Amino acid sequence: MFKALLNIGWQASLNHTAYRKYILKLLKGDGGDLTKTELNRIRKYCIISPTLLGYGFALLRGERITKDERYSLLRISAATPFFDDFFDDSNLSINKLEQVFIKQREFVSQNPKEAIFYNLLYQKPGVEKLEALIPIAQKIFEAQQEAQALVSTKVLSKEIVVDLSLKKGGYSSLLFWKILAKENSIEMVEIAFQAGRIIQFTDDIFDLWFDLQEGIQTLATTAKSIFELERDYINEIKILEDLVINSGIEKKKTDAFMRHQNIFYSLGFAALRQLKRLCKENETFNPANYSRKQLVCDMELWGNRLAWFKYLLKIKS
Repeated sequence: MFKALLNIGWQASLNHTAYRKYILKLLKGDGGDLTKTELNRIRKYCIISPTLLGYGFALLRGERITKDERYSLLRISAATPFFDDFFDDSNLSINKLEQVFIKQREFVSQNPKEAIFYNLLYQKPGVEKLEALIPIAQKIFEAQQEAQALVSTKVLSKEIVVDLSLKKGGYSSLLFWKILAKENSIEMVEIAFQAGRIIQFTDDIFDLWFDLQEGIQTLATTAKSIFELERDYINEIKILEDLVINSGIEKKKTDAFMRHQNIFYSLGFAALRQLKRLCKENETFNPANYSRKQLVCDMELWGNRLAWFKYLLKIKS
């Protein structure tokens, strides 16, 4: 497990260096009006996503990430915040997002953010296998459109919340796998999709307070019991473990992949630990009754880091 942690640190360092060398220059060249906050947001995407997903899938295929693959992974990661902004920013248009994929190299940007998004995808050398990624990007687009239904005063069923809140994470994960894929087996597609679902689930646990303020229904904001929420989380991880075990991939590779993933999932368990302290198992959980400090798991605090590390030690090496 300690070797896995060191490898994550090394990969994060490589991604940070590549971000500063390639992506930051492109961002500043195309959009000098990006704020420090926006640049920090993109930087985090470029470090975390390729480290978690890109390196994880490289472990599963048993081959190192090449320089060109890393560059593509970082371009996709840097484009992700702009993709989200097409939904959130009044200066960007959903129709324009569709045009980027449909018109592709004939697309004409109308503002700096559209230009950055376009150039991250198409400016030479561009993203590897981009043509194969576009259908997946369109699936993410559709999933995000459908997820707008989660912002509603109408109470949605748990099945609908699970589907709408986790689906986008699954398709986003497929983008990273597609860049690294040497073959397109059904088993690997299922593994990549499920891994993305769990990442989204983990994010939703950490974002409980923020989503609550925006009226977004997720498994975390609608949970009546944190203990049930934890069981749901464990079940999603168990689904991934079963897919990996039954994939036919060499055990050495699957073990390395799951160790890598569990380092991240342990963060989710640390956040759930904090939430479980707020009420007993037989009590109804109402997140509206608690403060931001109580609901947000701040990993800058040593107590939470220690909790994460304890969960980590429980994982088989």
